[in-house]
Amino acid sequence: MEIRKRWTLNVIVTFWLMLSGMALLSYYLRYADEPVRSDVIVLFVGDDWMARQKEAAKLLTDGYARCLIIPAFNRLTYLDSNGIMFPIEYNYLPGNSVYLLRKNHNYPTYYENTHFELLEARRIMEKLGFKSALIVSSPYHMRRIKIIAETVFKDVPKTIAYIPTSFEKHHCNIIGAISCNMEWIFGEIIKIMWFLTYKH
Repeated sequence: MEIRKRWTLNVIVTFWLMLSGMALLSYYLRYADEPVRSDVIVLFVGDDWMARQKEAAKLLTDGYARCLIIPAFNRLTYLDSNGIMFPIEYNYLPGNSVYLLRKNHNYPTYYENTHFELLEARRIMEKLGFKSALIVSSPYHMRRIKIIAETVFKDVPKTIAYIPTSFEKHHCNIIGAISCNMEWIFGEIIKIMWFLTYKH
């Protein structure tokens, strides 16, 4: 009986520590700034793509910027005075619009995809003279973006704010939420460690 009680207590404590650790990591990864008027919105591709697009579109229509860059696609869109979005031809921007071709041709193969997108964002911003940006992605993605951006933009005067989408989907049960959160958390931590390893 005593052994069973001790075993049950150990399970409870372990589970509580696991949840506490997940909560702390989740809080750390979910970095966010308040949106401010900027030259451009930079949109990252990935999971919850529709949710990310909705956030970027909302920021555009709310007047925080007039231009939108999707660096992975080498794409630029602008919002006219009537609130209508117009895509600017791909040829207006330097480089190949095909994601993998440009990544593999211009950067080391071990570069993390977010690193590649930030390098492309810097290239396009410098080409077009943009000095400030709102970066939009999924909530868990924001800390990794911030860590990499501080390296990519460290030698240039840029004002950057990090805006997680508010349209992310939520799981209707606790098991699904815990499973999804664990996958996101461990995936992000591994990718952050990989970037910190190779950048040196």
